[in-house]
Amino acid sequence: MDEKTQMSSKEQVQVFGVVLSACILCTLLQTVMNTALPAVMKEFQISAATVQWLTSGYTLTLGVMTPLTAYLLKRFPTRKLYLTSLLFFTVGILFSALANSFTVLMLGRILQAIGSSVIVSMTQVVIFHVFPKEKRGSMMGLYGLAIGAAPILAPTLAGIVIDLWGWRMVFLISLGVAALTILLGLLWMRNVLETARQKFDSLSMAECSVGLCGIMIGLGNISTYAFFSAYVALPLLIGIGVTLLFSFRQLKQSEPFLNLTLFKNREFTAGTIGSMLLYAGMMGASVLIPLYVQSARGLSATTSGIVTLPGSVVMLLVNPFAGKLYDKMGIRKLFILGSALMLAGCLGMSSLTMDTPLLLVVIMFAVRQAAIGCMMMPIATWAMSTLDKGATADGTAILTSLRTIAGSIGSAVFVSLSSAIAGATSLVHGLSISFLGISILAAVEVVFAICFVGKKRV
Repeated sequence: MDEKTQMSSKEQVQVFGVVLSACILCTLLQTVMNTALPAVMKEFQISAATVQWLTSGYTLTLGVMTPLTAYLLKRFPTRKLYLTSLLFFTVGILFSALANSFTVLMLGRILQAIGSSVIVSMTQVVIFHVFPKEKRGSMMGLYGLAIGAAPILAPTLAGIVIDLWGWRMVFLISLGVAALTILLGLLWMRNVLETARQKFDSLSMAECSVGLCGIMIGLGNISTYAFFSAYVALPLLIGIGVTLLFSFRQLKQSEPFLNLTLFKNREFTAGTIGSMLLYAGMMGASVLIPLYVQSARGLSATTSGIVTLPGSVVMLLVNPFAGKLYDKMGIRKLFILGSALMLAGCLGMSSLTMDTPLLLVVIMFAVRQAAIGCMMMPIATWAMSTLDKGATADGTAILTSLRTIAGSIGSAVFVSLSSAIAGATSLVHGLSISFLGISILAAVEVVFAICFVGKKRV
């Protein structure tokens, strides 16, 4: 029997509220660490190259864990898995708050990433199991609004807390919120996903982990080392090779660790590619804007935050509105509109100079963020809505993993491009060329939306 038919509207909201609250906390802690890095460097007397592993190591753990979440969601009861993952996350916060060395702090971040990977994936899967199709777009819009607010508020709030009480207080406050979330989970969380006994394929997990680690480490080193060096080319070759072995293994198994046959679904494949294109441009630009404001123009971090804040607010406002539009008219028009807005915003930024008015930068960034609001959650909703209910766990794992990798590729490639050109000319020129590159990527997305996104509603 379908689980959601046994739940009242109140119970649906309670379950959604519980998982969404934990998801917001995970997103907040993933973002606030960037603000705390200078203080951590000073306390533990470590270099920037070492401290950056608190963020890149977190992302790497997410990339490795995300495919595993498909197995966990199918194998274990939702309530037990949610509480266990949240417990991992909470213990990780405790380790970070009490860390007396960088190693302990790093361990805490890894535990947080393990819990976060399951909770974030579970939130999207729960939406597709608890709510009927006609409400999923709106609920995904609300989900996007909630987790989209975290990156906006986190740096400002973390900065205030760190200046007043130190970086550990960020984790101590989060510890209290996590404890409250566990209590709400004990009261309201229910088993909403069907489970089945499935053998754990340790070889597939090892291949998946090595493959993703190789790819992400290689991409992460692009901005520091030459592409054909042992630090970039070797891990990339190993990662790609092992990932291919993993893929062939999944296609041959009757009960695959990750169901890659979902790519036979044309709409799901199109949605996955669209998300990857979006994340590549989105993450690339998110790194370039602070470089332009702070490094090229010599302005403060506060000014950089002010420049990006209006656009982030625009994205928050567009997210739920786009969800309602998706429910009414489907994905095609939203996809084309969003990719066209992305192209316009990036083309505007490709002409940046030292004298470009900051107001113009604010406007162009806001146009880009409106584009992201039109596409990010609606594309994911569309892609997942084309799958059978039993395939949502695999679909979420595939979509999340690939768009995370695409985001890493975007930021690495476009930052490296700007650095290479800046060495021969100037940083501003390098940044403008990188935005031109993102504009080309946005143009590809416009063509992709027109040619491969059908008019038929799912």
